[in-house]
Amino acid sequence: MRRFFEFVVDHPKPILGLFLIITLMMGSFLFRLQIDTDIRRMVGKDQPVIAELDEIVDEFGAQTYLLITLKADDIFVPETLSVLQRVAEQVEGLPGVIEVLHPLNLEVIQGSEWGIEITPAAESIPANQEEIDAFRRTLFANAHGRQLVSADHRGALIIAKLDPDILGTEGEWELARRVEDLIAHEKGHELYANGDILVNYYANTYILRDVARMLPLAALVIFAILYLCFRSRWGIVLPLLAVLVSLIWCLGLIVLLGYPLTMISTIIPVILVSMASANGIHILNRYKEESAFKNDLRECTIQTMLHLASPITMSALTTVAGFLALLTSFVPPIREFGCFTAFGIFIGLIFSLVGLPASIMYLGVEETSTGDKEGRLDRFLGSLAALVNDYGRAIIWGTLLVFVVFLFGVPKLTVEANFVEYFKQDSPVVRAIREMEELFGGFSQLALVVDTGEEDGLKEPDNLRLMESLESYMEAKKEITRTSSLVGLVKEINQAFHDGDESHYRIPDTREETAQQLLLFTMSGGSGIDSLASYDFQRGLVTGALANLSTKQTSEIVADLEGYAKEQLASEGLTCRVAGFPKITVVLMEQFVSGQITSLYWALTTITLIVVLIMKSLLLGVITALPLMVTIGIVFGIMGYGGIPLDFATTMIASICFGIGIDYAIHFVSRYIQERAAGLDHAGAVDTTIRSTGMGIFFNALTLILGFGILVLSNFQPLIMFGLLIALTMIISCTATLILVPTVLGRISPARLGNILQRQSIFKE
Repeated sequence: MRRFFEFVVDHPKPILGLFLIITLMMGSFLFRLQIDTDIRRMVGKDQPVIAELDEIVDEFGAQTYLLITLKADDIFVPETLSVLQRVAEQVEGLPGVIEVLHPLNLEVIQGSEWGIEITPAAESIPANQEEIDAFRRTLFANAHGRQLVSADHRGALIIAKLDPDILGTEGEWELARRVEDLIAHEKGHELYANGDILVNYYANTYILRDVARMLPLAALVIFAILYLCFRSRWGIVLPLLAVLVSLIWCLGLIVLLGYPLTMISTIIPVILVSMASANGIHILNRYKEESAFKNDLRECTIQTMLHLASPITMSALTTVAGFLALLTSFVPPIREFGCFTAFGIFIGLIFSLVGLPASIMYLGVEETSTGDKEGRLDRFLGSLAALVNDYGRAIIWGTLLVFVVFLFGVPKLTVEANFVEYFKQDSPVVRAIREMEELFGGFSQLALVVDTGEEDGLKEPDNLRLMESLESYMEAKKEITRTSSLVGLVKEINQAFHDGDESHYRIPDTREETAQQLLLFTMSGGSGIDSLASYDFQRGLVTGALANLSTKQTSEIVADLEGYAKEQLASEGLTCRVAGFPKITVVLMEQFVSGQITSLYWALTTITLIVVLIMKSLLLGVITALPLMVTIGIVFGIMGYGGIPLDFATTMIASICFGIGIDYAIHFVSRYIQERAAGLDHAGAVDTTIRSTGMGIFFNALTLILGFGILVLSNFQPLIMFGLLIALTMIISCTATLILVPTVLGRISPARLGNILQRQSIFKE
């Protein structure tokens, strides 16, 4: 190792030149960085639930809608209806809109002397009270009309069906922007727009705002902490060099491999800014110690790196392992986040081992004492060391008691995969959904595909009655509104065919009669059958609008509908499957839970194995992992007791906690072993380790706590909670390292400690 670091400090210019060239190359890719907030990426576009949704689109047409709610004191006023007409016409002219449905253009099926005729609910905007009353009666006499106007007459709904080909393209963002502008220009009227494209649009907008706002703030926080820690320009510049290199290389690789930033990976810059400076803190802290005894810049640098190469490497590799454990997740953006963050951490390690010592030599860095601030902290750490040495038994029992208490909160953990719940309550997305649900009920499209198993099976009255029972079962649930299927259309046609006789608002008695009426409807200019039935009438679509519920409630409703279909339809030879975005959230919930368990297992196993192999001691490996196990138990207990759910961000906490938090214990145990090998007894080794390495651990933890704390400024609730929880894990992990680890180390028998010291050649100079 000495020869390696001698080479580094003797050739700083070519080493730094190579880093500069690669950094400039990777930085040139950053201008092509893209953002993707499509919820389907969260599941993986190759997953069955996505394939089912795509099949529905292929067979029944677009299933993506833009919903605009017009709210007024009374919709049935000519001025308000004029606004409704104007907005609907503007929406109809937007790119990507296939068709628009609203109260004024609703197709009404009526009987005529030629059979049936289809007319709009209003040929023109009603101008007087008589026309308004007639219009109102027409709407409320029609099942679909009652879905477009609220029962209290205070709301009207515009439904625009969108071309699925624009999803995930610039056309989607352009359409969302145009809708936002349209709403903003209609001043004096309450208009609210929602739908999947609006959710994605605002998610995309908020990601850009988050990155633009949080990254500079995180850098500023790190800058301030480094100044407090070292009180010198080099104490700020050198750690930030590591940050800059790791961040640019990581983001450059994301672009180079063709990946976008997602709602999850948007926090990579904040993480790297907070973490990549950690090695620099430890190196400069140790370099300052070496400088107090030696005046030779070259030898001080070499000795610093010889002492820290092993713990820094071990810390970085365990951090990398923690993030790579996320590759076991079933959620693609989480896998991408884990992989790219691990790469950034690894590059930070390479620069710390090579670039930082080269920079110290090239710049001629000199570090001296930091004065009173350090003195006060040093006295505090000295008092902490005395406390640890005097109250070891109380520390162990107290930790055990706290751990057990919080462990009982773990079973109370819940899961949340509802995308809308990720926005703040005052965001336009949540406000629009809240207004719509108040007036019309559900928001998210729930689709059930019924397969009769035979061509023209949907024309069979018995099969239609089974579909009717399924739709009625859905309508009976207060969480589901605006149900629709071929059954409703068939009953309307049958009623119109019998001169509007309400007693004939039912399913025809024979297959032939149903087929004849559907043919007559099509020949009369009727539309919409292709969105309710397959071309061969073997499969039919039953849809409903599901309220904005928690993932658990959504899961219960989906399971209940699947159970009903299996019990009532399967026995008659029909099959039914549930699809749509509510089903996607259910699948996400299942993946969050399984992913948390899997990633936690692999993080714990891999990280502990790395520590054991490098330290050459199973006992030291277990002791090093001990603070992390305590931390995770307490944090998950807090989440359970506090009702904080596992979501796309918090599901990563365990792996990240293991990867980041174990650094403290590694540095502590490494320094403790060095001091014991140098001849100090346990109390002396603890005092020296806490006063020296403890200083670096303190500032490292402070950097991460405040760095992740920046996430409270995010526009996404999960990221806010993620930042707070990671900050909390750093506090607990740092505290456990400084008080629990030395206490447990003191319980090692002299004979076993002697064997451990004999195997620790890796720590010798």
